[in-house]
Amino acid sequence: MNTFLDNINWEFILAILAIAISIYSILLQRKHNTLSYKPIPVIVKYNYSSHISVKLWNKGTGPLIIKSVEVDKFQNLVDSLSLNIKTFVFVEYINDFRERAISSNDYLNMIEFKIRYDESKTPEEYEIALQEIKNELHEKIITLIYTDIFNNYNTYKSIPLNFKDSKDEIEV
Repeated sequence: MNTFLDNINWEFILAILAIAISIYSILLQRKHNTLSYKPIPVIVKYNYSSHISVKLWNKGTGPLIIKSVEVDKFQNLVDSLSLNIKTFVFVEYINDFRERAISSNDYLNMIEFKIRYDESKTPEEYEIALQEIKNELHEKIITLIYTDIFNNYNTYKSIPLNFKDSKDEIEV
């Protein structure tokens, strides 16, 4: 007597099942790889008596590839400022962020102000210049569009920069 189970092609069913499990395993591995190499951007501001800077840190495990940065409709922090304070401070900044990569646990200096000491200037003049910089940077919001190594696009929008406190502040 021939039963239904005797007529089933078990090799074919096992082959299809093996292919399905392989595809599912590949999808899980891809998801794991994407999460394992995920960049995590963090804006950190440094507010010292003679030094002010804003840095973009990558606290994730994979490289962060910048596609664009926007600060008040500008492409960088220095263009969003209206100050002319180059006689008092040394300004270091990045003009174009596009296609720059930040490796894991590394940073990119977005803008940095350092006092340029000059004997003809008084300490009060330096304090006034630094306070003007802090006032200009205060409440700026940085929007970052970036990708990971798998070309997944992400957007990061910082909280407003707070330069009223004298402590470092991490903005997540």
